[in-house]
Amino acid sequence: TDVQALYGKTLSADITARSGFVMPYFGAGAYSNNYLVEAFGNPTYPTFNVNYISDYGYTVAAAIPLSSDNNTSFGMAGRSAKRWGGNQDINVLSLVGSSTQNILDQYFTDHGNGNALDLSLMTTLSGSLKPTFSFVWLDVGDTRYQMTSGVQDPPSQKNNLIFGASIQHDFALASWTHSLEYKFISTNNEDFSKKIHLGTEASYGMIDLRAGLNQGYLTYGAGVDLWLLQVDAAIYATE
Repeated sequence: TDVQALYGKTLSADITARSGFVMPYFGAGAYSNNYLVEAFGNPTYPTFNVNYISDYGYTVAAAIPLSSDNNTSFGMAGRSAKRWGGNQDINVLSLVGSSTQNILDQYFTDHGNGNALDLSLMTTLSGSLKPTFSFVWLDVGDTRYQMTSGVQDPPSQKNNLIFGASIQHDFALASWTHSLEYKFISTNNEDFSKKIHLGTEASYGMIDLRAGLNQGYLTYGAGVDLWLLQVDAAIYATE
C-alpha cells in the first residue's frame, strides 16, 4: 500500500556545500554537490527510476584584467573532481525494509575521477546603472570521469555555456540589482523557455530580498549575510 501511494510522484533532494579563499585575481576552494531524484511511473512495471550524482572536489581559479580600468577580465578555474552515481531502474520491492542509503550503496557502485576546466569573460560598462555582461563556459569540452571502482565510468558532465547581464541602482534605501541569465546556450534539445532566468534583488545591508522568474515560474526568497555565515532560502519550480 505504501509503494502504491508513490506512483505518479517524483521525490528529489539537493545538497551543496562549498568553502574557499578568495583574493584579487586568485581563489581556491573545495566543494560537494549531491542530488537525488526518484521517479515513480507506471505501476504496471514494478520499478522506479533513480538518478543519483554525488561530486566532491577542489578548485583553483585565477582572473586576468584585460583593460586598464579593470572593468573587463578573463577568468579560468581548474577542478579536480570525484563522482559517484548514475541512473538506475530499481524494483520497488527493494524499498521494503531498506533505507535510501542502503539502496544507493547496493545499486550505485560506480566511482570515478575527472578534471574540469571553466572559462569566463566579464565586462562592466561605464554609466550610473553599471551594466555588466558576462559569458561563462562550464565544463569545457564536457568533463569525463574515469572509473576507479564499479563496472563502468560515472556519467560525464555536459558543458554549459551561459550568458548573463545585469544593472544596478539605489532606490528606497536599498541597493537594487536586476539580472538576466541564459543557460545551456549550446544545448539544442532543450526548450528555450527553460533556459531563461530573470531576477531582482533588493539589498538592505545584511539582508537581501529576491524575486524573479525561473523557467517561467515565479520564484522568491531572502538571504542573510553575517560574513562568516550566509543563509539563503528560496521557493521555486522547474519543468
